[in-house]
Amino acid sequence: MQSLEKRFAKGLGWGLIDNFSGTGINFLVGILLARQLTPDIFGIVGVSLVLVSISTTIADAGFSNALIRKSEVRPIEYSTTFLLNMAIAGAIYAVLFFSAPLIAAYYRIELLTPVVRAMGISILFAASAVVVKARLTRQMDFKTQAIASSTSSLVSAAVGLYMVYHDGGIWSLVAQQLIRQSLYAIGLFVLTRYSFTFHYSHAAARELFAFGSRILFSSLLTAVYNNLYYFVIGKVYSPRQLGLYSRAEQFSLMIALNFTLVLQRVSLPALTKNKNDGQKLEYVFQRLYKFSALLGSLFLFSLAAMADNFTYVVVGKQWMPSAPMLSILAIYSAFPPIIALHQNLLQVRGESKLFMRLEVLKTFLSACIVAIAIWIDFYALLGGIVLIGVLSLGINGYWGSKFLPTYKQFKQIKDTLYYFLISSFVAFIVFLSSKLAITPSSKLGIQIAVFTLISLFLFTFVLKGERQMLKQIVRPSVKNEEQQ
Repeated sequence: MQSLEKRFAKGLGWGLIDNFSGTGINFLVGILLARQLTPDIFGIVGVSLVLVSISTTIADAGFSNALIRKSEVRPIEYSTTFLLNMAIAGAIYAVLFFSAPLIAAYYRIELLTPVVRAMGISILFAASAVVVKARLTRQMDFKTQAIASSTSSLVSAAVGLYMVYHDGGIWSLVAQQLIRQSLYAIGLFVLTRYSFTFHYSHAAARELFAFGSRILFSSLLTAVYNNLYYFVIGKVYSPRQLGLYSRAEQFSLMIALNFTLVLQRVSLPALTKNKNDGQKLEYVFQRLYKFSALLGSLFLFSLAAMADNFTYVVVGKQWMPSAPMLSILAIYSAFPPIIALHQNLLQVRGESKLFMRLEVLKTFLSACIVAIAIWIDFYALLGGIVLIGVLSLGINGYWGSKFLPTYKQFKQIKDTLYYFLISSFVAFIVFLSSKLAITPSSKLGIQIAVFTLISLFLFTFVLKGERQMLKQIVRPSVKNEEQQ
């Protein structure tokens, strides 16, 4: 029987592989597609993805977190959840299908109607996989999820690239997204050989909904709050501006979103196992907090420093207006992984009401900041996004630390500032190093080399404790795999 720490380490390792293989492949494909398509096309797909993301959150209904949080789950609860998810997903897709013309009229983009209707099909596939993913997450089996994610990403990437180089246009992106989600769901069913018993229990539904409804409302607010800028930019500005923003956001979130998703998926079951032992719970939380604050800021702050050269080399000159957006969004993206830990802590402690109230508060503050900034200019809006990240961390940190014996908010702020200052210093050196070259490609090459060397130096001579922490995360995963 593997110890919890080894299972956690193994889960984190496979969780990283899952997200970085899946989104990493899509990231690389996105670069190739960006060289062939215009920012306007990416803006249209961006609006569709936001609608699908919010719809998928509703279809989940908070049941996945409810299942993961329970100490024991009966078969009837799994089958009830599956039936409810599919029913909700079907209703949501019907609403999205018939409202697509209204959405297109709102944005004054006629092409949105067929794109939204096509992209919406992925909601059904996502809903069908909720129960299987919850079962695997409870077992901390992220290897199976990683295999399904990598396979679906590779196949969808191949189709998307084939279509774009054969004049597929916007439908190249649509096909890529649809195929990825559908193959991922099918892959999970095939790999787990899971078969459902189609039984429904009102009692099980009520119990799951009691917790899941609050998480649903909170998750829905979070989804709206995270994608609020897409609605605002797409309406107030133009599809091109939205496309530039979405490209910058994708680059910045490539690191942050992966860490956030991995920490959410791995930390929730790990924290749940220790929810009745305050000291162990704090120990796991503190290690995760330092891990996310250090690595997130280290990569993202340096990405902000090399934004100009990175954008020019990776996606081309036509995307250069998105470079300053990337610098600002990269700084903001250091906050979500840390915030996610506090959200999981509240869920583990059963504080779904508090979770919901905090999301309402953050959404209200975000709406106020956006409403003010949008009347100034576009970059004031981006600055407001960074402010929202700081306020969100402060709010979640204040309430989350109340459930930790000694690791209170003041200590968390000290750790955060310590790692952020180190990362800022590294980013400053990375920025200055670009002066040693002339062409964008040579500048980027030097910046990446300098970042690598400084990071190695820090982990060797300065951050020795953090280096040991990383070794403990990686090595058990490798050993465990060798023993199987």
